[in-house]
Amino acid sequence: MLLKTIKRYTPIIFSGAIVLFYALIFIFNISPIERPDNSNEYKITGYDVEAFVQEENKILIEEKIDVNFLVSSHGIFRKIPIYQKVQFYDNGKLKTKNYKTNVVLYKSSHEIDFYTSNDYFVLQLGSANEYANPIETYKISYLIDLGDDKITNFDQFYYNFIGNQWDTTISNVNIKIKFEKAVEDKEITFYVGTSKGDIIFQKQITNSEVAFTYNQTLLPYYGITGRTVFEEGFFTTEKQTITLDIVLFSSSIVFVIVGVLIYFKNKNKNKIIPTVEFKAPKGITPSDAGYIIDKNVSKGDISALIVYWANKGYLKIIEEENNIKFQKLKEADETFKVYERDIFNSLFDGNEYANLNKKNIKLANAISLAKQGIKFENSKYFSNGITMIKTTIILLFSVLMATMYYLIADKVALKFFSIFICILIGLIIFLCCYLLNYLYERKLTLSKISFIFFQVIIYSILLAIYSSCAYFLYEPYSNPLMVTIFVPLISFSTILLSVNLNNKIEGENKEVGKIFGLRNFILNAEKDRIEVLVEENPLIFYDILPYAYVLGITKKWIKKFEQIEIQTPTWYIASGSLAGTNLSLRVLSSMYLFNRAILNSQALIKPKIRHSKGNFGDFGGLGGGSIGGGMSGGGFGGGGGGRW
Repeated sequence: MLLKTIKRYTPIIFSGAIVLFYALIFIFNISPIERPDNSNEYKITGYDVEAFVQEENKILIEEKIDVNFLVSSHGIFRKIPIYQKVQFYDNGKLKTKNYKTNVVLYKSSHEIDFYTSNDYFVLQLGSANEYANPIETYKISYLIDLGDDKITNFDQFYYNFIGNQWDTTISNVNIKIKFEKAVEDKEITFYVGTSKGDIIFQKQITNSEVAFTYNQTLLPYYGITGRTVFEEGFFTTEKQTITLDIVLFSSSIVFVIVGVLIYFKNKNKNKIIPTVEFKAPKGITPSDAGYIIDKNVSKGDISALIVYWANKGYLKIIEEENNIKFQKLKEADETFKVYERDIFNSLFDGNEYANLNKKNIKLANAISLAKQGIKFENSKYFSNGITMIKTTIILLFSVLMATMYYLIADKVALKFFSIFICILIGLIIFLCCYLLNYLYERKLTLSKISFIFFQVIIYSILLAIYSSCAYFLYEPYSNPLMVTIFVPLISFSTILLSVNLNNKIEGENKEVGKIFGLRNFILNAEKDRIEVLVEENPLIFYDILPYAYVLGITKKWIKKFEQIEIQTPTWYIASGSLAGTNLSLRVLSSMYLFNRAILNSQALIKPKIRHSKGNFGDFGGLGGGSIGGGMSGGGFGGGGGGRW
């Protein structure tokens, strides 16, 4: 019941998880952000920025901010983004790259607290123990390391001197830039954001210096950006290494090699050789056979015992107008296995007739214990080593993928792929692969349509994760080995090999081979051979029917007798004149009726629910930004601030 529920609802849950994954990306990319105007609480009356651009693409920033507080305030804070998405044109094509910057505080004119919050470096100036003066001047200096620009055709200086996240007006802006490396006869473009769009100013760089003044007032959430382009090599930054890519790629190769070696070492191990069978195997009940074939005890494996017992003379199935009832003919004896006897006795509960319409707690408990008994008794037919190998491979693959996506995301500075998201991805991958293995273990008892249907769902979920991660994380410059694309594909081949490993082993009397031999007989027996067997045993149809039922090939077995007369058994009392396949369908209905009784009884047992607590860290959205600058702040740095 539980496994059936999992199979029914897991695809829906996983699909919902993927939809949520895309929805979160959508929301963090384009959802509107409420932007309060706090210019009635304070105003910035002067903003001076001096930038010393070092050869290593590091910028020493000195800011002097004149503030007029209109309400009582402790000070101001500056927010400098860690993760940024920068857009620019390269040979007429708009390109987007993600970056992660580092900031080092040098000095401040006021008491300052420096920390990281929601993917920003925050400089909080002022004291919590006292209020600032109505008019204050704040001075701060910090070094911002922009790192490698990830551009192969040119180098660019692209910086938001006034960020577009200030929630008040800014007047009297003065910007001075000095380059450590000699720069002559070069223009720099300044973009000033206004409510009508960006205003563009061109300034000449002379003696490696340039100054820009804007005497008008910037409205809240508008800024100023400067940009110029140099020849490739102007900045001598340390290029990104591919060490991480090599490690990930090598890990996947090792993972695949080990997986292949394990597969070929074990593919012929415990190989099952079906024996030639023409009748139900002795000592193996339908419930045993049902578990041996797919390592699962379903309610069908239990209900098949009704016909099994009836055919052995222990009960009679009586068909009435709108009902079927079971009559006990004799007590369970020593030929019954322990779990059989418990179910049989609980079903009749000391009465001659079984009351299937009454919820029977004894039956529910007996079936619950029987499932454990069937698993315990038949566990010897399964290799714990192979099962452990499969689980370990699935776990390692999931961990490898989660780790890879997190490390690559950190490398390409895509903050949405936080630890939480990567753990979620790893968990979904693990469950998908686990269900894929679950399907292959039950391949023989599932219909082809069901087997294909669930595979399509699982592969669709894995493909959705793969394609979305490849789309958002693949960056040719930062990912030269294309780890994001090839590593998952290479590694997943090991999963495909592992799910095809056989974890069944033969018993001393080749019980597993007998089950597979009986299955082959049901599928392949010819009419002439069946007719001979019917002459020897007129009730062979009912001997094998419960086994065909648990093996998932009932229709195949019934079809074999379309042109062969089926003798009516003495243990089945029909309400009308029925024969042939019609009678076989009526016999099947008795098992379906017992299925319903099992479900009704199991509803009396309340499952224990274990509660656990967990805490996941916060994660932020994708960094904003676009080409141009003043209005949207397309370059590095910037950010903004406010009063506190």
